[in-house]
Amino acid sequence: MSGNPTDDENKVLQSALITALLGSCHDVAILVKPNGIIITASPGMAQLLGVTREQAIGRNLRELLDAETFAQLGSWFEKALQAKSTLEFVDERDGRCFSNRMTPILDKKGGIWFVAVFITDITSEARARKELERSESRYRALIEGADSAIAIIDRNGVFRFMNLRGAEPWGMSPEQANGKTMHDLFPPEIAAQQLDSIQSVLASGNCEILETISVVAGERRWYRTSLCPLPNQEEIPSVLVVATDITELRTTHIELRQMVETNQRRMALVAHEILNPLTSIRGSLDLLEAASSPDRENDEAYERAMSVVDRSVLRIQEFVNSFLDFDRINQRIGNSRWETVCLEDIVASIEDVHGPIAEQRGLVLRTEVRNPLQVRGDRDLLERVVSNLVVNAIHHTTQGEIRVVLRPVGAFAAIDVIDTGEGIPEEELPHLFEPFFRGASSRRAGADQGFGLGLPIASSIVEDHRGSIRVTSEPCKGSRFTVLLPTSLRPSEDDAAYAWKPNLPGQA
Repeated sequence: MSGNPTDDENKVLQSALITALLGSCHDVAILVKPNGIIITASPGMAQLLGVTREQAIGRNLRELLDAETFAQLGSWFEKALQAKSTLEFVDERDGRCFSNRMTPILDKKGGIWFVAVFITDITSEARARKELERSESRYRALIEGADSAIAIIDRNGVFRFMNLRGAEPWGMSPEQANGKTMHDLFPPEIAAQQLDSIQSVLASGNCEILETISVVAGERRWYRTSLCPLPNQEEIPSVLVVATDITELRTTHIELRQMVETNQRRMALVAHEILNPLTSIRGSLDLLEAASSPDRENDEAYERAMSVVDRSVLRIQEFVNSFLDFDRINQRIGNSRWETVCLEDIVASIEDVHGPIAEQRGLVLRTEVRNPLQVRGDRDLLERVVSNLVVNAIHHTTQGEIRVVLRPVGAFAAIDVIDTGEGIPEEELPHLFEPFFRGASSRRAGADQGFGLGLPIASSIVEDHRGSIRVTSEPCKGSRFTVLLPTSLRPSEDDAAYAWKPNLPGQA
């Protein structure tokens, strides 16, 4: 290191020109000898040191700085002297943040003449940067935690950004998704449609909200998609895409619409069931009003009219009672107390109740218990299931027999109700368990064939008991309804499949 500056050099450093330069400097500045003696300083620097500029000149930095600050700055000062090159660092003091730059100035012989120290108070900038980092962290957490897929896609269909929700369906991380193209992730037709939407948004400069369908991981899904053009700060214009999966919502909407349409059809059927008897009653009453015979009780026309009124009123009563019964059972399903139910007892009671009815129609009701089986459930409701199936079989069988068979099928208890009746046309099978549905044979038979509620009631009860009910039928040969109810054993798919094997009358 060279000797001390000459008096002429010191005069130059402390000249008005240097003073003016330091005074105009936005930073706090100080010129320091290698031994720490202050040559000159800007007014701001002197104020930072707690003295005036005149008081600072000639003093040693050690005298003006507290021990902790001097130790921190001194270590960097020594490094700058050793390296003979500029060093920059940031430090915090008294709750404030400073950016420091120490530049050794060399004399003609290569020794250190003095060190120029520039200190900038960057507290506001540091706080703004920290707040920005917190904002970015919150923004990233918001983006990554969003339930919607969020992506930035350029005009060429290249993904520039994708959040976790958007990348998950493809089994990728967001980093892996970046750089992929529309054609990499979607089928050609869908990729082309989405690229058209992106081009349209970029051309108009307006945001658009669309309902789109996509194939994600081989599954067709519906999305409500928002596309907004981003400010054109990039070389390639891009669009922000926010896609919310509405598949379940759309499915629910379709189901609700179908439910409304079904209820409308049901109400039309209800009106039809009530209107027909009322029409008969009205016609009969008009006939009675027009009757000229004073002795109406002996009038044959009067008797016929009264008979029609009686039957029609009875039909309305039966329908209302059936409708209310249907509602009561639906309310009871899921709210009843379950118990251990012996199914052979239900089969025995069915024979006792419906055997005489079948006999009156010239039919034989046979029951067969191949194995006593128990299930958990509501005994009354389960008995109602078997009873409805047997009544249905009796109504649609003109000769032969009805068999009720209780048998084990793996982990299930199977109850078969088999008849030798007229059978069910294939086109009617999908509708059998719809409320108020009556097949062609029921409509031909007239008023004594029920209202199309027995099978829907049976189906609802079985489903509530975690079971299933199916039917196989062949016209002119008969039908077989099979109810499967889970027992305490572990179910097997093979057992369930075997249970549905068609087994019409005359087969084992």
